[in-house]
Amino acid sequence: MQTIKELVELVKVCRKNCPWCREQSFESYSDQVLSEARELEAAIKEKDIANVKEELGDLLWDVIMLLHIAEHNKMFSSDEVIRLVNEKMKRRKPYIVSGEEVSLDRAMAIWNEQKAREKGSR
Repeated sequence: MQTIKELVELVKVCRKNCPWCREQSFESYSDQVLSEARELEAAIKEKDIANVKEELGDLLWDVIMLLHIAEHNKMFSSDEVIRLVNEKMKRRKPYIVSGEEVSLDRAMAIWNEQKAREKGSR
């Protein structure tokens, strides 16, 4: 069974053994991420499920590559990113952990209120 852990290890090997990957930085790799996101968007719009799977994989690769670049450059760790997104989702969607049932309108209101509060405090 293929796992995220295997993919992370493959990214590390790629960064070590592929001259193009080794040369990438956050700045240089950002175009790659945007290109893959556009390809995913096109596949979704075309309802091309086989291509959606492929493009999701490519985008996942890119996210893991950026995490590895950040860790390699001692900018931040993947654990920090995962912790931050977990905390954000729990703040913006508190009903997912409390089990409270909310309407779509209420869910959107909670999200928008919390996001505005977060952005206002920055």
